[in-house]
Amino acid sequence: VRTSLEGVGGAIGVSLEHATDRDENAAPVATDPPAVLTVDELAHLLRVERKTVYTLIAQGELPGVRRVGRSIRIFRQAVLDWLASGQGRVSRSRRTK
Repeated sequence: VRTSLEGVGGAIGVSLEHATDRDENAAPVATDPPAVLTVDELAHLLRVERKTVYTLIAQGELPGVRRVGRSIRIFRQAVLDWLASGQGRVSRSRRTK
């Protein structure tokens, strides 16, 4: 069972998992959030539609975007730092082509 916690200021990115070999009444175990996100995971984190994420990527607005084959992956910490700094425009040198 995966659950995301909400904190002051939005999602804090902590997920909880129940260990399958533990007692049913045992407390959930916190796991680290993934360092690299898919477009769907980022859309969920930002609470926007997938289309919005693709638009931000195409416009060069999101930092930490990398293409892996035909897939797009985004570094979670780069996006969190970008949000914390006020969401300024990403320099063209960091834009995914």
